[in-house]
Amino acid sequence: MLMTVRESKRRASHGAWIWIGALVCLAGEVQPAAPPVGLPEAAAAALQRSIEAARPHETHVWRDTPPLNTDGTVNAYIEITRGERRKFELNIATNSRVVDRVMPRELGGYPINYGLVPQTVSYDGDPFDVLVLGPAIRGGTVVRGVIVGVMHMDDEKGLDSKVIVSRVDGRGRPHHVLGDGDRRRLTAFFDA
Repeated sequence: MLMTVRESKRRASHGAWIWIGALVCLAGEVQPAAPPVGLPEAAAAALQRSIEAARPHETHVWRDTPPLNTDGTVNAYIEITRGERRKFELNIATNSRVVDRVMPRELGGYPINYGLVPQTVSYDGDPFDVLVLGPAIRGGTVVRGVIVGVMHMDDEKGLDSKVIVSRVDGRGRPHHVLGDGDRRRLTAFFDA
């Protein structure tokens, strides 16, 4: 289910790695079902492994980049550039993007910039997914944006929602809106 959201002036505080609930609450819309209160055991174990894997690095994009900025914008680390067929993922142990797989040619490239929200973990044990509207953004880049939508999804591991953001101008206003065409493209791509 893909929803648009009204602009939220609420700011979430975070002091823990488990931040997915606050991120979804920022969206300000009714959710199809309440997310679990805590992390499943497998996700909690994956979180612990990620924290340990990041420890040896002097600086680490997932560990050291805050999920939220003081102005309430969300940080998004871009793993996959819009139009790219290679599915990159951040390898927390090496602190670098690696190719997980290549999407079939008939499916085409990703219709949106795809990445993660730093310092987060979702119910599947992976960082929380973020989709960034607009033109292609170079992989490995961190951008900030405001939440304009939430895509509720399930996969083989369970709940796998994605927050949709737009980069902002100097006044904190979104550059892009989540339009009907975007919704159709995203739904078709992720349903394939």
